[in-house]
Amino acid sequence: MLRPFSASCLSFDDLGGLEDVNMRDRINRQPMMLGPGTEFFLDGQPAQPVISSATMAKAFSGSHLDLNAYNPDVEDEPDAAVATTIQSPNPTPTILQNLTNEIVRQKERQKRVTDVVVVLGAQSFIGSHVVCCLLEAGYVVRAVVKDKSAFSMRAMYNMVPEAHNSLALHTLDEITPCPAAYDDVIRGAAFVVNTLITSLINPAAIAQCVQAMFDSIRRCGTAKRVILTGSAISVSHPSDDDIPGGYDESHWNTRSTKSTEPLHCAKIEAEKEAQRLADTIGVELVTLLPTLVVGPARCNEISESVRTIQDIAAGSKWFPFAPKMYWNFVDVRDVARAHVAAMENPRAKNQRYLIGNRATKFSEIGRVIKSRYPHLTPPTIDAPNFLTLSIGPIINPRVSMRYLWRTLGKIRTFNCSKIRHDLGIQLTPLERTVEDIIEDLIIAGVVAPSENAVVVESSSSLVSLNVVRLLLIVATGTTAWMMWRKVR
Repeated sequence: MLRPFSASCLSFDDLGGLEDVNMRDRINRQPMMLGPGTEFFLDGQPAQPVISSATMAKAFSGSHLDLNAYNPDVEDEPDAAVATTIQSPNPTPTILQNLTNEIVRQKERQKRVTDVVVVLGAQSFIGSHVVCCLLEAGYVVRAVVKDKSAFSMRAMYNMVPEAHNSLALHTLDEITPCPAAYDDVIRGAAFVVNTLITSLINPAAIAQCVQAMFDSIRRCGTAKRVILTGSAISVSHPSDDDIPGGYDESHWNTRSTKSTEPLHCAKIEAEKEAQRLADTIGVELVTLLPTLVVGPARCNEISESVRTIQDIAAGSKWFPFAPKMYWNFVDVRDVARAHVAAMENPRAKNQRYLIGNRATKFSEIGRVIKSRYPHLTPPTIDAPNFLTLSIGPIINPRVSMRYLWRTLGKIRTFNCSKIRHDLGIQLTPLERTVEDIIEDLIIAGVVAPSENAVVVESSSSLVSLNVVRLLLIVATGTTAWMMWRKVR
């Protein structure tokens, strides 16, 4: 019952440091309808392409030398047309004709392809969306992943099925890369996108990743621009007071230290080191600084920020309180589109860009969820500060009393007008983002759909609910008063 409340008490630092470390299996296994075996489905759709009889006829006729290959560029003909073709006097094309057709298709494909893009951290929450946007834009993508399991590969290739020929997966140890680890991947690429800083939780691994990437870029000599995904923690510390106009790209976080917040200090130093290395070897660097990234998942990943929204949606009707804390959420699809725009726009050369939406309370998110999904019971009431201070650290040991004391009720705004002006990125309204997250969680089976929920409450249950709320408030206030007397 108190899990959503305790999760909401975590700091921006903790959520940013734990991005992309949670995984969930979005592949649904179902028994075969005919014969033994298992079918794999992704969000209710077949996860593998179904080869029709037309494709098989072309394969046996010699148009495909590899019978296991499936070329989506060759449109399948109706079965009747195939039967007519087979019965014709000249049913099979010659090898020369097949080769000529393949050359023509290859030239047409090359017209759509501009440059090769390397994406480090492609399996992360942000990275998978970036890969999807790049494929939709017509780029050839080399995606660096942690593992090439069957589920991971199927999910990556099914993001944009019509462009799966433009995607290549490479397995590398991104946490502790060895010297020259990225050489084979970066060689010949024009752009390198690094989303690993948002997912790594080891400060030493962040520095090693940035150093190894620029070493390979220097040796290969083909990359002309690097897109680095940082964090808004580089701009401002969560306990900083708000300033007129909000924090922008000209500000830096000077309060995080290696002793107090080693992870966030490592992200700041990695951004500065990346700029130094980019200037040294003569490549362009664009740094994107998103706030808390939320949104629907593309593959089988789920970020800690999305898990916070999930906990809010799964709140209990017996405890409708949320900490009075303001956080700045941004849609992951906006962040992905910003990566593509930062690659293509000349104005983005050697620039920093903040990506964030408006500051929002957790109770506001709960009210958005309640208005669109009445069967859910998210917290919609701001908890008194003494309630948060008294039970937050007790429920979750990761919650810091010092952090809560400094941030409860404090609004810290970011000025993100630069990315709208330079790159033309229009941010998605938070209400739509939250709705898409809940729909995604319903599809994944994490949140119950409306048809399985009961939303009718009797008057007696409402009375008992109010009594329980009052008792909780009195008990919490008494505990807080006793703790204050003891400390005094």
